[in-house]
Amino acid sequence: MIHAELQSSETRRTYILTYHSIGEDENSIPAHVFDSQMNYLAQNARVVPFDELFRSRTRAHDRASCAVTFDDGYASVHEHALPILAKYRFPASLYITTGAIGEREEKMSDLDPGLLPGLPMLTWPQIRELQRGGFTLGTHLVHHLDLTTLSREEAVAELKSSRNGVEQHTDTECVDFAYPWGYASKYCAGHVRETGYRSAVTSIHSAVPVNCDPMFVPRVAIRREYTLAHFRAIVCGEWDYLGSYQKVRNALRVSRRQRAQIFYR
Repeated sequence: MIHAELQSSETRRTYILTYHSIGEDENSIPAHVFDSQMNYLAQNARVVPFDELFRSRTRAHDRASCAVTFDDGYASVHEHALPILAKYRFPASLYITTGAIGEREEKMSDLDPGLLPGLPMLTWPQIRELQRGGFTLGTHLVHHLDLTTLSREEAVAELKSSRNGVEQHTDTECVDFAYPWGYASKYCAGHVRETGYRSAVTSIHSAVPVNCDPMFVPRVAIRREYTLAHFRAIVCGEWDYLGSYQKVRNALRVSRRQRAQIFYR
């Protein structure tokens, strides 16, 4: 049975949720499931913009604090997620793989092998509508690449080009970044700082600590197969043990040169 509210020990918890596509295909979270999750948050959490979450996480609140984020830039965010978020008056953030975004016509995700297959992507006019609907924008590189495997020159080019693309198409400063697949190391985080970003989010399953390094912000991924009971357990912190496993896994997959610098917290 789903509890009606978070327990008192959980009311100061701060966390960030990660979504990708909302829809009925096998790679997306169904819209009615997303709606039920947002309804749960409406009753049990403060859903705030990403930057406000950082400003307010040391304050006492009567509810947990949460930010909602989307990666990649699938058209379903505009079609399905936007109206549901508007229903609850929730803000959100979108991290854009800029090379997959069409000027006016939708591209297909299959053009970039790092994206979920078979899905239409957003266009820049749709992204501007998302902005007007309460979304803040960040980047996810030009191509959905593993940043830890790129040379400095390749990484800087991807980071700069994606940021410039967002700023040119939206006339808004873009200073937030999401590591593709959440793969990050101290080495590549230096490139993120160098190119002017103020924050970078990972996929490490954890609440956001008070002393969080802005280049390694943890997020909690929400998957299609999760029930509402799973969702509540996740946002209450019962699955945070997954973060320790992920850190070890990520350390094992990076190159030997970077392994000594991998982020452990």
